[in-house]
Amino acid sequence: MNDGGVPISQHPGEQVIYACTPCGRRGVYSKAKLIAEHGDIGLPRLASILSAACDGRFDSPQMKLCKAYFPRLAESSIADSKNANGREP
Repeated sequence: MNDGGVPISQHPGEQVIYACTPCGRRGVYSKAKLIAEHGDIGLPRLASILSAACDGRFDSPQMKLCKAYFPRLAESSIADSKNANGREP
């Protein structure tokens, strides 16, 4: 079930890398295991699930907004943009 966002299955590579800028949290997860555990949900929903266990989310005012992201997905988007028009976005 996709909940609106890039589904886990479309994340590049066999591993899903997750990172958060404010707290420094970083993890590497098996894409197949994530799909088995959560279904082929969208990455925004997956980020919410993975960040739910973050102790720093509510420790201070600047950490209230989680900034979780998937670095490999961002790298892939930049590469796709360069290939599409021959220059960086």
